[in-house]
Amino acid sequence: MAIPTDQQQHRIAFGKAVSAWMRINGWSQQTIHDWAVAAETAGPWNSSTSLLQRGKLDPKPQLFVAFGTLNNDLATGNLKYLTARGLRDRITGSEPFMTENDTVATATDLFSMFIGEMRLSSRYDKAPELTEDDAAEMTVKLQQKFADLSLDLMVPAKEAWQQVDQQCQELGMSKAQIAHFRKVLVGLADYSAEELMTLSTDPQGQPLPFQALHMVR
Repeated sequence: MAIPTDQQQHRIAFGKAVSAWMRINGWSQQTIHDWAVAAETAGPWNSSTSLLQRGKLDPKPQLFVAFGTLNNDLATGNLKYLTARGLRDRITGSEPFMTENDTVATATDLFSMFIGEMRLSSRYDKAPELTEDDAAEMTVKLQQKFADLSLDLMVPAKEAWQQVDQQCQELGMSKAQIAHFRKVLVGLADYSAEELMTLSTDPQGQPLPFQALHMVR
């Protein structure tokens, strides 16, 4: 059954708010996925977070329960189960997802925002968005930066990629995101605005692919 237009708009708005929240915290989809695994909740996983960000997810109630649990853990500092240092460092001190009244969103709040019965916090309105022209320009810049990196290191592209791949993993990019990035760098694929927005974890910084290239020494 087709989703009513007004409900679809609410889902898109919620997805944009989640993306803005992730960028404020400097998180990728993999960060949330790894956190959910460590907490032994029912997600959100990489695939569901991606769909949620794009307003294309028709989630089961348990996803909101899991999201609410993680959000409460973040607010209360109940993060002892995060034993992997890298993940713990990325999560600790981050901001929980908030309601319009500046309270920590519960599972019920999250669902209410998802269906439009509760307004989203204005703090998530300021997240910058990219156009397709921006994405095309950034794709070319990434390809040029990779070529320059290979030259600076005085190594073939294959060897340069091995170092970039390692940085991508440290940044928490998923295997699918890394594979696509590799294709972009050799001109076999392009980035869309939507893809780069998903990979933008910092409203003041650059998408993860740029960060990975800059991290190679």
